[in-house]
Amino acid sequence: MAHTRRIYCPDLSGPQADLPAEEANHALNVLRMRVGDTVELFDGMGSTATGTITSAKRSDVALAISDLKALPDRPGPVINLAFAIPKGKRLDWLLEKATELGAATLTPIIFSRSIAGGNELSASKRKRWLGHCISAAKQCRLDFLPELSGITDLQTFLDAPADSLRLMGDLASETPALATVLAGRQAPAIQILIGPEGDFTDQEKISAKNAGFIPVRLGHTTLRVETAAIALLAGVIAVAESQ
Repeated sequence: MAHTRRIYCPDLSGPQADLPAEEANHALNVLRMRVGDTVELFDGMGSTATGTITSAKRSDVALAISDLKALPDRPGPVINLAFAIPKGKRLDWLLEKATELGAATLTPIIFSRSIAGGNELSASKRKRWLGHCISAAKQCRLDFLPELSGITDLQTFLDAPADSLRLMGDLASETPALATVLAGRQAPAIQILIGPEGDFTDQEKISAKNAGFIPVRLGHTTLRVETAAIALLAGVIAVAESQ
């Protein structure tokens, strides 16, 4: 049986809603929807509803809202994935897969050895990044989108208070495996820190450890930023759900 068509709509609070321009264009020109058609809407914050198109003109689509449902909480541990920004389409892939796995927050970090990303998350860049997250959420039928934090430097991130288990990827051979570190731990909130492809500097490692980050290892190979981020995120979720 085919799934109901699904569209992102950030505001489901009233009896009617207007789709964002990108979603309206997708509904009309890709899905070929017309007045009277129904679609499943999600707001990325745990609420879903049935939407019936009441008007459709170019990039303007209005819907009547019914059968509103809301999940009380995001399922599983609340995970903040903080990462060095990889280049180009590798970042797109990271955003999509982190969304699919259910990361609650995505935080791009500037390290001493960062090679991409710039120093701020502009409105246009945020819109593009969010688009990848929305696409993944629609494809995988997720009710929650990750929060996109602004680009920040490592020390600012480390200094921010966090009531969570803090884990950082580390290549050192003596670093304990992820499963060993997580054995017997049940943390409702977890932060994951992934450094750049040139690795953390010695001072960055010291600063992260002083801020409470526990080094963990994923195998014995060197991974690209996006691979390490998704591997560690998936590993944390798998271990957390098995305990």
